[in-house]
Amino acid sequence: MDNTEKYLDEVCSCIRSRSVHSNIRDELLSHITEIIENGIESGLSPEEAERQALVRMGDPREIGLKLDQKHRPRTEWPLLAAAAVIAVIGIAASIVANDGVYLAKTGFILTGLVLMVGIMFVNLMWLRRFALPVYLIFSAVAVIFDYHWWAWSARAMFGVAFMPGFIQLTPVLFMGLLFRRERFTALQTAGLCVLMALPTVNACLGGIMSSAVLIGLSYIFIFAVLSVKGNKTARVLLPVSVCLLGLQVTCAYMISPHIQDRISAFLTGGQSDPRAAGWLTAQLTALIKNARLIGPVSGGVPEMFSNLMSEYVLAGVLGRYGWLPTAVLLLTVAVLLWRLFAAAAKVKDPCGFALAFSASAVLAMKFIINILINFNLFPVVGIGLPIVGGGGSDCIVSFILIGTVLSVCRRRDLPPDSGPVRALGMTFWRKTADK
Repeated sequence: MDNTEKYLDEVCSCIRSRSVHSNIRDELLSHITEIIENGIESGLSPEEAERQALVRMGDPREIGLKLDQKHRPRTEWPLLAAAAVIAVIGIAASIVANDGVYLAKTGFILTGLVLMVGIMFVNLMWLRRFALPVYLIFSAVAVIFDYHWWAWSARAMFGVAFMPGFIQLTPVLFMGLLFRRERFTALQTAGLCVLMALPTVNACLGGIMSSAVLIGLSYIFIFAVLSVKGNKTARVLLPVSVCLLGLQVTCAYMISPHIQDRISAFLTGGQSDPRAAGWLTAQLTALIKNARLIGPVSGGVPEMFSNLMSEYVLAGVLGRYGWLPTAVLLLTVAVLLWRLFAAAAKVKDPCGFALAFSASAVLAMKFIINILINFNLFPVVGIGLPIVGGGGSDCIVSFILIGTVLSVCRRRDLPPDSGPVRALGMTFWRKTADK
């Protein structure tokens, strides 16, 4: 079998991605062995059977080059470019605003970009193997940062809050749990429901309703799409996620007078309490009504709409620069979301698709909710415009979500390391050898 080893070495020497060498050697060796065994059964000597098998397989360099083209990391350059454009817009908005936090905001954006590129080169498909401990550790850390005394001290000293931003990664981490196995028993499905509810309940108890609403809506969107794609567990979790979100919103409305005031202000256009909870709603209505095609509104823009860390950055752009620059910003956001979902759609591995799609869904939901808030089409829930507005952790998480999509899509053509997919790999090798 020395000739076979030399043949495999030559094939792998043409494949630049070393991470797939083991898979390729195993699949090719399996096929070569099968041909040799058939040759021996027909009366050939082992040496002659091996020689004919390698001849039948074809030129090793030609096969290696074909496999290199098919199994190599592929960067989603359009998505990377769209993320860079959004980052430039965020930095430009920070510099133009010059409200005292622009240096910090620029630092968060640059940190997020570095993390995004770094995550792109990490194989997140390994998350499926360690999904349960990763998810439990993340949930435990979230509880500690939300309730432990030193977490509140850190917030007071540095103005840093862990939970509001990083808890938004929960749906992505949950996808690893969902694809740990092909089928779940009734008891295991119940366990998934409990694990799914933990972070959102924690967010509600910590008073972070914005993250709870965001996660709940994201789960509904994600499970709906996975159900259409035939995932049976997602079909069970979809109504559970709807009930969970409804229960959270109902409890929050009944317990918190502040949320009651916000919803009343939204339903009445700010007229229910124009000097308190309805003030922002009334100001937004007036700003939208008086906005020009290009140029600032008459009377100036309220200071609240100029704060980069608030959820009203889009309204500030509309009030300062008019409808045309606002439309350009919205078009840029639309292109980014289009590239996110287009990249996720290219992933054929079910778990990989779920990871990429869930990251895209969470980021899309953040953009959509904030845009609706700025046009008085959604109650104020404290979700900023990703990257351009919002807080530091929220900005970094937005880049992490984009990096997740880039990472999964970069490896969409590499052989999965899961057992059931190896049979599909064997079919490909046979077709290649027969040609």
